[in-house]
Amino acid sequence: MKRMIALGGGCYGFLHVSHLLKARAKGRIEFDRIVVVDRHAVPPVRQRLGDHPDVEYVQDTWENFLYQYARDGVLGPDDEVVPPCIGPHLTLIWLRERINRETPYRAEVVPWDIRIGTPFEVTLPVGTHAVSYALWRCPSTCIEPPLCPAVRGPRNWDMGTFVLRHFSQWTVQGRPIDHCEVFYSRHRAWGVATYPAVRFLEAWGRVERLWQSEPDREWRVLVATVSACHGLLGLLHIVRP
Repeated sequence: MKRMIALGGGCYGFLHVSHLLKARAKGRIEFDRIVVVDRHAVPPVRQRLGDHPDVEYVQDTWENFLYQYARDGVLGPDDEVVPPCIGPHLTLIWLRERINRETPYRAEVVPWDIRIGTPFEVTLPVGTHAVSYALWRCPSTCIEPPLCPAVRGPRNWDMGTFVLRHFSQWTVQGRPIDHCEVFYSRHRAWGVATYPAVRFLEAWGRVERLWQSEPDREWRVLVATVSACHGLLGLLHIVRP
């Protein structure tokens, strides 16, 4: 069974779920079920859609749901995650929590203190760093096409490529970054972007191999959730107490 994991049941959640259902009806995307994760038992999307036979509602926080879901034997190999348009750095929080709960290591967020050179960038109060190639407000359903409608020209940038190319040159709080995990969110259908859920398993496996290779070493791991134009960066310091 292929599931679309929609994080958020508010106005953006309704947009995502309704567009996915319409896209499936038009043959633009295939899936069996949409799982809507929201802290409310009856979120706005449920109020507006009702109890659709192919939509399941899970009352939980995004952070706790991902901690329980993003592991081998729980997530489906073909599942896709629909991230919220506005929210915390969930992939960073997931990795930090799994390390802290399941390993002898401790992971803490390193407050971001550098600029990386994208047209827009701002460090958030929680220590993560929001970046964008846009100095304008993009519509939430933008598909990030090869020709950018805002500049009326080629979109000759890609945030994921930029991060992977340059992260090893960055020093945050005076120290270099050892490893980077990028979660690419890409347009799938009708203005809805997703990333493969299996990325959680791949990221966990690679990070585990870091401390397995050098158990007593401290590690700095960058986690980036990006689309072609925008991104959220966060850095973890991982150490064995």
